[in-house]
Amino acid sequence: MLRYDARYDVFVGLKERIQSSSGAVYILMDPMSRCDLSMLDGFKRKRYTVDLERFGMRSELCPYVLEVESMNDDVLKESVNVAWEHREDWQKPQPVCGWISSPLSASALASAILVQAVTTAADRTRHLNRFYDPRVARHATFALTVSEDFPGALAWYQLGWDGELQELPCNVRVACQPTYMLHSQDPHAEWCIPINAAISQLQRMGVASVHHEEELQRAVRTGMSLGLPASEVADATTFLLHKVLVHPQIEKHPVIAGWLREVAGRTASYADLCSQADSEWWCGVEKGAWINDMKGIKLEVGHG
Repeated sequence: MLRYDARYDVFVGLKERIQSSSGAVYILMDPMSRCDLSMLDGFKRKRYTVDLERFGMRSELCPYVLEVESMNDDVLKESVNVAWEHREDWQKPQPVCGWISSPLSASALASAILVQAVTTAADRTRHLNRFYDPRVARHATFALTVSEDFPGALAWYQLGWDGELQELPCNVRVACQPTYMLHSQDPHAEWCIPINAAISQLQRMGVASVHHEEELQRAVRTGMSLGLPASEVADATTFLLHKVLVHPQIEKHPVIAGWLREVAGRTASYADLCSQADSEWWCGVEKGAWINDMKGIKLEVGHG
């Protein structure tokens, strides 16, 4: 049963939103979180597995779909409890990947998720695109210049770390062919790792990362437009944090702009270049006087 706190408001809001859709209602679970799901398991509902076992995932860790019998179904209530309890731990997979309204049957929806989850690169290697993971879905939509659709759903809601419901863009036009593989992931997918690393760092610093989400969104778009390699996680994470915490236009600083060109050309490390400047120089960058007069700035090399 739900406790009478803010999570109950989430449940009421979820019911109001999702019951207005015409499709059946499902819960998407991800055992990869390794959370205690015994309360949900106790309802003994049939699991419709997203069969990633053939692609190397152990069967007990594959995502699965549960069917909701009504808007007052205790399974639905307990899923809100589980999502609420784990919402702030964004360094781990979330156990509840959301609540979905879909015209598809439960088995067809699981197949539709499989279609989207497995991608293949130009060299024919296969990759798992965890687009259903709230940590990925939250960032995928703002890292792209064009919104990415999540197939097979009329409506898809997830619980954010701030306790607010978030609706994902959906597209029900999907071919449910479980052996089909999409082409290689869009570039935004690589940014999910440095994004979550930046969020983790903000949390360790005691900064409420949710208050910086718009700045973080802009930082990702800027990094992508500059051609920064997200695969260099230390560099990408450092740039995101600098954009959020040091100066919102840091990429325009004449010295730093030169560094970023080197990083984009794969000839230097952003984190290494940044370590050459001392704290006094960085304080000057943070104050932003260079925005009005970007001439005559000299780099003062730090010691060590």
